[in-house]
Amino acid sequence: MKSGPRSDARAPRNGVPLEQLRPLWSAGLVLTLVLLPLCLWREDMIFELNFLTGMLIWGLLALSLDLVWGYGGMISLGQGVFFGAGGYAMAWFLTGGITHRVGRAPDPELLAPLFGLGVGIALAVVLALGIAFLCFRSRVGGLFFAIVTLALAVTAKLLVITWRPVTGGDNGIINIPRLFRVDPEPELSQYFIVLAAVLAAYWICRRLVASHFGRVLTAIRENELRASSIGFNVNLAKTLIFGVAAAIAALAGALFAPYNGNVNPIHIGFETGAIVLIWVAIGGRGFLLGAFIGTFLVQYVRFYMTDIIAPFMSVTTANSVWPLIFGFVFLGVILLYPDGMMGLVHRIGAWRVPLPESLRRALARANGADALPRPRAVEGARTPPSGSAP
Repeated sequence: MKSGPRSDARAPRNGVPLEQLRPLWSAGLVLTLVLLPLCLWREDMIFELNFLTGMLIWGLLALSLDLVWGYGGMISLGQGVFFGAGGYAMAWFLTGGITHRVGRAPDPELLAPLFGLGVGIALAVVLALGIAFLCFRSRVGGLFFAIVTLALAVTAKLLVITWRPVTGGDNGIINIPRLFRVDPEPELSQYFIVLAAVLAAYWICRRLVASHFGRVLTAIRENELRASSIGFNVNLAKTLIFGVAAAIAALAGALFAPYNGNVNPIHIGFETGAIVLIWVAIGGRGFLLGAFIGTFLVQYVRFYMTDIIAPFMSVTTANSVWPLIFGFVFLGVILLYPDGMMGLVHRIGAWRVPLPESLRRALARANGADALPRPRAVEGARTPPSGSAP
């Protein structure tokens, strides 16, 4: 019997995978993020605009963990430490070094946010590089590295609580003014400042993981011993990506302080690191966009859970039941979709759609210039041979 190419009933042979349409839907997503706040800018929609701003900030923090875990293969429970470093540094400079202040916040000088951002990022990067250097030099990795970062988070939280003259103790630093206050629309200006920072950080991360350094990280994640045996400096690569992730987490913290109006020890402790880990797991580790998707899904359900189950139980009962419901949802996602939500999107992206030849060539050029190495989502899964279907 004469063999021939197998036909796919779901799509024509001349179609292109949906994944190659990424430049189109990426541009659509950015356009939506720019136009959506203009549609929400009404007095009765300020809460929704602030909620969207917060999701972008938390998604930026999740993005930092995705670099470490999804591409570096290291589980870190200490991202909250770097987040808190950026937040406390920004709060200190915006309030003029005055902690637990009551009353009207002082108008920050133009250079105060820049100094706060620079000091926060520098502090986080130095701390991250020091911890990574000591750990990887001593061949500490895997679960033991996660324990080290957990100890770092617990120690940092205790330090913040006891260093009351600088950090404000349990109360933290409150009454933090907004960044570059623009009246009468401070929420709108704040949103676009956060959006610009998030888009810039996301673009840098995409270029980073698509570069030779990103491919080295992928090789280290897949098989660290083999990567070391062929000449890659494993310790240096892991240290550098941990430092980059710390800088992004500090940037998120610096944006969060003026957005939230206060920073306190809970933002720097283990609690923050644990919830971020869940966001990335649900969104899909190894997919940069998955960090934002997981953050939005979890936080949206968490904030609106009371409205959903209000007809069935009281608010107090709902707050008690929420962790149980969330635990079942988390287990279901991990068991049914180990790759997270982006893993499901990636499989759908293999479907083909017919397109004109000119558009197909344009998309091929756009994807070729911004191609990412496909991450292996499940530990121990077999990698398909070259040329096989995804």
